Amino acid sequence: MFNILNYKIKIYKDKNGIYAGYVPSLKSCYTQAKNLKELKSRLQEVVMLSLETKNEVGRTSEFMGKNVKSYAKTGANFTS
Repeated sequence: MFNILNYKIKIYKDKNGIYAGYVPSLKSCYTQAKNLKELKSRLQEVVMLSLETKNEVGRTSEFMGKNVKSYAKTGANFTS
């Protein structure tokens, strides 16, 4: 296990020699690669993307989906 941007990363190697890694504390933050150098690079990218998306959205997509459904039922107009 190692860290990227202070997030703990878990790495596994499958029976075919492919490395897979994920960040337990970030939702849907995982990737795979043929070697550790490539895996670390990809993990850094997915961590950055995950944090960027989290900052842009500010809440989970599930929460947003519930709001959209409730507005859709009322016929609310979303034009600005």
